[in-house]
Amino acid sequence: MGVLSRPLLILAVPNTQQLARSLDEQRAEYARRRGLAMPLAGMIVWTLIGIAGAFLPPILAVTAAWYLAPHRRFVVIPAVIVAVYAVTIAILEQRWRAVSSATVRSHSP
Repeated sequence: MGVLSRPLLILAVPNTQQLARSLDEQRAEYARRRGLAMPLAGMIVWTLIGIAGAFLPPILAVTAAWYLAPHRRFVVIPAVIVAVYAVTIAILEQRWRAVSSATVRSHSP
């Protein structure tokens, strides 16, 4: 029987110290280190994409997202497009409310 024909058995040995701690202790430790769950690089890239999207035309924001996050292009570019639409919808809603209130006031006796 060759080396490749034998099944590979990998056992994960749990850390006994980790198992001995209660869930409350683990949660308290997690709460002390808030940056643990948010990768710094991702936060920086998303901040830059948000700033670029606020000040640049949409095509430049998509191009910037293409180059800023080359390994996540298929996630970042749709997110930029959805963000552009969300901002556009919010602006159009504000304009519609302003026009509606002005129309109601002008037709009031």
